[in-house]
Amino acid sequence: MNGKNYTAHYFRQSDITNVCTLKFEMGSNPAKEKGLTAADKPFSLSAASK
Repeated sequence: MNGKNYTAHYFRQSDITNVCTLKFEMGSNPAKEKGLTAADKPFSLSAASK
């Protein structure tokens, strides 16, 4: 996003409404090393299950 590597599995509305550039580069194999950290996973708006 905006020329920087973006590893998250989601986009925030503020990221895409504040004039950004998205460039997707796809290969023939999945990028299994991306999106592994807790910060890369989408957050939940629902209450946690107990």
